[in-house]
Formats: sequence, C-alpha cells, structure tokens
Amino acid sequence: MDTLISVIIPVYNRRIELEKCLKSLLGQTYNNFEAIVIDDASTLEIRDIVENMHDPRFIYIRNEKNGGPYNARTVGWKICKGEYFVNLDSDWEAFPWMLQRAIQLLDETPEADAVTGMFLRNEDSLVFARVRKGIKLVTPDDDVVISDGIDCIAVIRRSIIDEWLKKSHDYFALECHSWLAFSLKHSQLYIDEPWALYHTDSLNRVSPLLGKNQRQINDCLLFLKDYDNILQSVPRKDIDRMLITITKIFLKDLHWNGVKKCLFYMRIRNMAIQRILTDIIISGVVSRLGLSLKKRRELTKVTWID
Repeated sequence: MDTLISVIIPVYNRRIELEKCLKSLLGQTYNNFEAIVIDDASTLEIRDIVENMHDPRFIYIRNEKNGGPYNARTVGWKICKGEYFVNLDSDWEAFPWMLQRAIQLLDETPEADAVTGMFLRNEDSLVFARVRKGIKLVTPDDDVVISDGIDCIAVIRRSIIDEWLKKSHDYFALECHSWLAFSLKHSQLYIDEPWALYHTDSLNRVSPLLGKNQRQINDCLLFLKDYDNILQSVPRKDIDRMLITITKIFLKDLHWNGVKKCLFYMRIRNMAIQRILTDIIISGVVSRLGLSLKKRRELTKVTWID
C-alpha cells in the first residue's frame, strides 16, 4: 500500500489563496494524502472553501480561539495519520510532482529524516535557494556551515512530529525554532528542484494574536532560557540570526533586561555587537519609511548549498 502523507495547512482569512493551495493538491501525481486545514479563528468563512473540494481527503478543523500558525500546525500534527508530513502555508501552491518526488527520495534515503525542495517566487520566478550538483545530504555538522536562512519546503518523517509534540512551548514569535531543533541532530536531503510556488503578495501572512507584543517578549525570554546551553556553546549562523531577531523585538518594546541578555550571548559568540546594533537601528528607520520590502527584494540573492 502507498505511504500516507499528511499535509498540514493553517489558515487565517485567506480564502482566495487557500483555494489555490487546495487545488494544487488535487493536481498531485501522488494521491494517497490527507490535507488537514486548520482555520485559526478566521473572521471570514473558510469551511466552504474546503467543502467545495468535494474530496474526503480534505479535512476542516476550526480553532475557536486564535493561537498563531505554530499553534494551528500543532493541532494538525496531533490528529494526522500519515507516515510522512509536510507543513504547507495557505498561500503556497504545490507543483504536481512534489509529493511523488518526496516519497521516492525519502524511501531511497533512509539516513535523511526530511527531504527538502525549493520555492519559486510568483512575482519574478526567483528560486530562493539552489543546490550545487542537484542534490545534497546535509548532516548536523554540515548545517553548522551552510545554515544561512534557507527558505525551502520539506517533507518529513513521522518521528519528527513526535519529537516536536513533546516540546512544551510553541514560541509564537520564533516559530522557526522547530527547524533549529531538527537541524541540531537530524539530516535532511536538499534537492535542486522547485516544489512550490511562493506568493509574496498575500495579505494576513501571520495570524493576529491578542497581546502580540507581550507574547513576543515572553516567547523570546522563554527561548533564551530554554536554549541557554545551545546559545552559549553551539556556533551556528542561524542561531546568530535568531539572537539578532530577538534583540530587535526587545529594542522595539524597550525591554532593556532582554537586550542585556542578548548582548551577553552575543559576546560569548564573538558577534560584532556594534555593527549589529547599527544595522538594527538603520533597518528600523528604513522600515518606518516604508522602504523595507522594496529594499529586501532589490537585495534578494540566491543562496547556494554547496
């Protein structure tokens, strides 16, 4: 029997985008999947988009209280039945070969706990990351070197869900922490092949959350506490970037104790504190002027995985 893949799709108010996303799953060459749509307390009707697919593989669940995208994904993880799974944002469109290729590659590569394809950006067909020689198995040791903010889409083994569900916190402000935890001890296979279309023009990219600023502060403080040993001892670019992100959150809210904690870790990690703080201030000014998105697009470059 074909292996079941669970597709987890959190959504907030994205009717048009969600419909495109679900239709892209209908076009998959691999048919043994379930698509669990978690409506994160949308203020617009979402259920009908799912029901209009007229397909029992599509399952609708509604959170009555908004909890953010990571929380919504956790709801899906708890009920999914697949041996493999993929987190799919509601504004992504999967290319027809995505699930078929993922199954094939995971079956052929038992040493990898995830297989990772690339995004194609809708506005200019830019691929965010490329893999030299087409395919590469990245071990935790390799990831220390290449971790450079790679934006990709991965299909993952069931055992990883079980690990993530054991975590006591979801860190709304830092939902990428799950991938940090993954990459510290698991290998993944990168493939130089576009698997999904990434929409840059979508609205409501992240579910709103009441008291979001305070939630972000609390999440960041909790993250620093939970990852204290790693922050002090593991030299990785992605951890450096998370520290910079946390520092921005603290500075925005003038949370000086949080800033002091970040500076403590930055010194231990030999990060260029003065330059980082200058960049944070400049990026804040640029953002206030409304130029940040345009500037980011101008500076976007392909990340190569060697």
